Amino acid sequence: MVECASTVRPPTHDESAGARIARLTPREREVLVGLVAGGTNTSIGQRLGISPRTVELHRAQVMNRMNASSLTELLQIALSAGMAQSASTARSKHPSG
Repeated sequence: MVECASTVRPPTHDESAGARIARLTPREREVLVGLVAGGTNTSIGQRLGISPRTVELHRAQVMNRMNASSLTELLQIALSAGMAQSASTARSKHPSG
């Protein structure tokens, strides 16, 4: 295990991805954090007090603004910008149940 850990590269911080995330609205950022945390449209909507359809609209806008063609690509961009820590913080503040 220690041997494997030493060969893993530390995550890189993508400045351009961070700049794109900074241009998102606060609500779009909340939706993105929910997606990074593994949330569904329904669970993100419940947490934010909005409908799943509204989450879907915000999600589409986030993907457009981040120039991501798929959810996987969007998550890769978010993680490269350092959003993993934000998502884990959000998850711990709002446990699913």
